[in-house]
Amino acid sequence: MVEIRQMLQHLGAQMAAVNRIGLADAEMMRQAHAASHLDFMTASQYAAFVAWPGDQAPASEGVSATPHAMEEDEVEQDASQAGTEIIEIDDDDDTEEDDTEVEDSDDSFS
Repeated sequence: MVEIRQMLQHLGAQMAAVNRIGLADAEMMRQAHAASHLDFMTASQYAAFVAWPGDQAPASEGVSATPHAMEEDEVEQDASQAGTEIIEIDDDDDTEEDDTEVEDSDDSFS
């Protein structure tokens, strides 16, 4: 008789544990349903969010990225507002083709 009583107590404890688990699951489902209105990220949005700066696609808005190009844009804008014509100047002085003297092979100039 003692064994049956212990078995029934053990069975009652197991049923109480199952009931607690069911209540916890119901509470979890209720909270998940209440929060379902949130806008979760899609896989592509997440990939774009965590990408390294070098991995991201460049901006296609036509924005100049270099400071020199930005200065040119400002000059063009100022010139268009003033009604003047834009004259472009090449700042590259890498080649010196203006030299008229040519050195000969015998170290004399012609």
